[in-house]
Amino acid sequence: MTAGQGGGSDYRDLPPTPGILIGIELQYSDFRGFDTVRGIRPIFLTKSGRKEGETIRGNKKGRPRNVIARKGYAISQIEVFGDNTAIRRAKITFARIAGTQLDLSDTYDSGWHGDYDDGSFSNCSSDGRFVVGVEGVSGLGIGTIRFLLTGE
Repeated sequence: MTAGQGGGSDYRDLPPTPGILIGIELQYSDFRGFDTVRGIRPIFLTKSGRKEGETIRGNKKGRPRNVIARKGYAISQIEVFGDNTAIRRAKITFARIAGTQLDLSDTYDSGWHGDYDDGSFSNCSSDGRFVVGVEGVSGLGIGTIRFLLTGE
């Protein structure tokens, strides 16, 4: 499942060694007078520790804010509002790590990031599997995001 409906160039982010998605660096900037999410960089937990994605996707000149899982949790879902060009607002859900999967009965969320709430709602869920990478399209902002999951 893909969150967002905007356009741009394809991207794919995987950690340098196998890992799971535990956070996202969000880049904020002004859009039509609203504070909006304009860029992202995934943050993975690998055997050698925390590793950020290679580059920020979308707007690289925003104000950064890291949204990181509590210890023992990982990202299980992202919900977004966006228009036909980019994602503008996001909420991240974290689930407890339970062996080789996520326990969806033990979750919490980050609250909404960004205050531009016009546009369409969409989400991307891991369905309890680990998120091992992200892909989508980006340009001046983030057009779409899709999780790459264990077992794919």
